[in-house]
Formats: sequence, C-alpha cells, structure tokens
Amino acid sequence: MKHITQALLAVFTFASATIALAQCDNEQACNYNPAGSEPCNFNASSQDLSEGMLIGIPFGQYLLDTTATCAVQPINDQIVQMEPNAEGYMQFIIDDAVLAYFAWAVNSGMVTQEQADQFLGLMTYSTFSFCGDDMTVNLPGLGTVEDTFENGYWFLGTMIGYYVAPAANSPVGCGDPEAENFDVCAIPDESLCTYPPVACEDPLACNYEEGSVGTDDCNYFDTDNFALASNDFIGLFEVEDCPSGYAGWNDLPMPLGSGADGGPLFFTILPGVDAFLIQFGFETLLNDLSTATVSVCGDTMNYISTLEGDLDLVWDGYGFPNPIYGGYIAPETSFPIGCPDPNACNFDACSHPFADTACEYVEPGTIVGDSIVAQGGSYTYTYEGGAEGSTFVFYTACGEVEQDGSNTATLTFDFPGDDCEMCVEETTVDDCSTITCLTLTPDGTNLVESFEASWSLMPNPARDEITIDWNGEAAEWVVLDATGREVQRTRVFAGMTRLEVSGLAAGTYLVGPADGLKQQLQIVR
Repeated sequence: MKHITQALLAVFTFASATIALAQCDNEQACNYNPAGSEPCNFNASSQDLSEGMLIGIPFGQYLLDTTATCAVQPINDQIVQMEPNAEGYMQFIIDDAVLAYFAWAVNSGMVTQEQADQFLGLMTYSTFSFCGDDMTVNLPGLGTVEDTFENGYWFLGTMIGYYVAPAANSPVGCGDPEAENFDVCAIPDESLCTYPPVACEDPLACNYEEGSVGTDDCNYFDTDNFALASNDFIGLFEVEDCPSGYAGWNDLPMPLGSGADGGPLFFTILPGVDAFLIQFGFETLLNDLSTATVSVCGDTMNYISTLEGDLDLVWDGYGFPNPIYGGYIAPETSFPIGCPDPNACNFDACSHPFADTACEYVEPGTIVGDSIVAQGGSYTYTYEGGAEGSTFVFYTACGEVEQDGSNTATLTFDFPGDDCEMCVEETTVDDCSTITCLTLTPDGTNLVESFEASWSLMPNPARDEITIDWNGEAAEWVVLDATGREVQRTRVFAGMTRLEVSGLAAGTYLVGPADGLKQQLQIVR
C-alpha cells in the first residue's frame, strides 16, 4: 500500500490535534463534566468491543444479500481491532491484516489505489467515542458523524457509506457459499464448512472420491493452465526450431472437449486431419486418439490410451509431451499470434498455426515474354515489378536458360512434355523471397483441351473439401493463391482423391499438377 499524500496527512494530523481536548470538558466524552476532575472516558459502550470491529470499504456493499435476516454480513468485511490513543479516543489499529485486505481490494480491481489510500487514511486518523448505544466519530477532513446503535451496527454516514459493527455480536460459521451450512451472517471459518458427499467413483476424474457411488458429480477438467473452450493442437513434426515453447506453425487441430453427458474428455478428429494422419503413417496414433479418454487435473493430463494404458502426461509450461509418438498436445493459448507461413518474410515457427493475418509478403512481379513457344526456339523473358535492390534468379525445366541481366533471361525451349513453367525467385534486400512463374505451352497443340479432359475437380465453388478425378499417374499437386504463391501441396493418385481446403481463406485459387496446367477453384464461406 503506497504512502498517503503529504497534503492528506497534514489534514488528518491537524484534525486529530484540534478535536482531542484534555480532561473531561470534551463534550464527546462519555463522562463529560466541565466541573469534574476525572479523565475523559471515550469508551463506555453498551456493546462488547473487545473482539474488534467489522469494517469494510464501500465496494463490498454490492455483495450484500438483501434477502438475509441480518444487516451485518461479515463475509464482506475485515475485522479491525481498536485501542485508545494518547487523548483517550478509540482508534483503529492498522496492522498487517488490514494492509493485506486493502492490497487485495486493489489487486482484485474492485477499488483503485487512490481510493484504497483515502479509505485507509480515514481509518488511520478517525477517532471514536462510544457511549452507551451512541457513537461519535471524527472523520478528518469530513467532519463529525453521530449515530445510535441499531440493527447490529453504527452507520458512518452517507459520505463513507458503510457501517462498523462489534465482531463479538456475530457468530463464527461457514463462509463458503458452496457449502451446505453457509451462513452469510457469520464470521467466516472454512474449517466449519460441511459439504454434500461427492458422487464420483471414476478414478479418472479430478474429484474422484474412494467409496463414493455414481458419477453425477465427476469433474474431468480442473486446471488453471488453459480453458477447455480454447482450441487444442497436436504436434508431430519439429522441422523448424522454436526458441521458446513449441513450433506450432504446422500443428494439426485436435480439440479437446466433453460430451453432453459430462463424462470424460475426448479428442474431436476434424475432417481432413484423419486423412493427413493416415497419409503420413500415423494411422495407429489416429486410432488411439479416436478412442482415448482424458481428464486434465492441475498439471497432469490423465490419458487412457488403447495402446499404452493409463498415461500421466505432465504440463511443461506449454503443453503435454506424449511419449507414444514423441509429439505433444498443447492449447492454442500456448502459441503467440505471429506468422505461421514459411513463405512469408516474417515467418515465426512458434506462431499459432491458424492465425496468419500478421504475415508479410514480397509483392510479386510479372514475367513478360512469350507463353506459346516452339521446340528449339529462343525467347527472352523480363521480370517486371521487383522491389528496389532485389536480386532475381531465373530457373525452368523447359530447356536451357541463360540470365542476361539482373532481371532478364533467354530460354532455348526444349521440353518433351505438354507444358512447363518459367519461374523467377526474387530476393529482397531484407532477405525475403517470392517466386513467380509463367506457364509455357508448346505451339501447335491443343493442350488445354487435352489437359481438361484428363481430370476434373468438384464441387466448384467449394467450401471445405474438393474431390479430384485424375486419370494420370501419381503426381505432386499444388494449390496457388491469387498471387501465384503456393499455399498447399499434396500427392494425387489415379482415381478419386479428396483434398481438404478448410484451412484456406475464401477466394480464388489455381489447382493442378505442380508441373502442369491449373484449373481455377473458388472457395466460399
């Protein structure tokens, strides 16, 4: 708690000095008698003040239970002891418990530091007189308030908005609203609380209680490390290093949740994730994830595996390493928002895998030159629109290419296939790269018709998945965005192949063999 300002301290000190009068000619004394010789007595209360006063700051009022039978509700209050000062007035003792109470009030956001300091200053320098059922309090800078004991308390006035109540008048009881015997009128003592028996006989649950019957009260998620509502990811490949935490840029979504019956947690296998795991040899892991039952209790994920039995996966500050496959399970809150695209200038392997709005790219240029070429012919290509200071590298499988200048090259076309690409990789002064390609088609052939006849995709427009009907041999296929940047790659086999596109934003894309003509695909959401 920071110190009270010097100005406020001066007001308090002055007020205390002017209201504390010697002997018994003080009208606030219980034995006021100007003609007498007895010392003034400011504590002749009809109430027992020996156990201190219940007092709080005004924000506590909102917690009051207006339906309770008692006006004094100690669950919101702090017990503060009192003692006489040098003049005999009663004053509060500001000890460590009081300071901790105000520190909690500030840290909880219920009150500002300035408000807490002002209220603590009033408590420190206010002087009291208790005579019978009457109370007189001198509030420094605010004046004097008089009140008569009623409903179990004295009111400190509308400017303060709170009461003081003898702690001795309130019983000690259970202060936990979740308990069976909660008493809003009692001074809280958690040791006195009683709770209904827990009905959780499942050892997997966080609140398992031996000897209980049923599972109605079972709780399978009890941790402060992350929220169950957040998405979760499974990490399989660590091909990029992350200095702190996990390299989440290529992780797979694997939400952890509970069913409608409130039973153990389980993983949801999203469309496309299953196909990916099977394609890369993780079919056994897929089966295990599909059948596992889980609970998260504190720093431990209790994972009932169909492969290894009962596993205790321990939180390492970011997620839960899994010894079955050497990967991990981690909540999305463990991944900072950055750029998960390795083709971007500001790629960050630690980034959240689905948050790519922060990615920065080199604006692609344009390759200018003939796109219809003849076998054995020579053609000149120029890359236009590059950034100042960039370097350019021309490359192709279409034949021999000789770079004539920084952004020009000559191609001697010699390609036995139907089509090919001339590409330029631009590298900026910031060492960021982009690749732009131009499709070259041999003259004298109707390649477009023959190409389109060899395969098709549907539906188009698509939302989350497309099916490719391919008549050729197995080949690498790519998905290019509107700038020509590769955003997805997969291997397509003869026949029907499903391609998951739910991770792509709505827009126009080109889909086709990596070394072949592409078809336009529209993705809508």
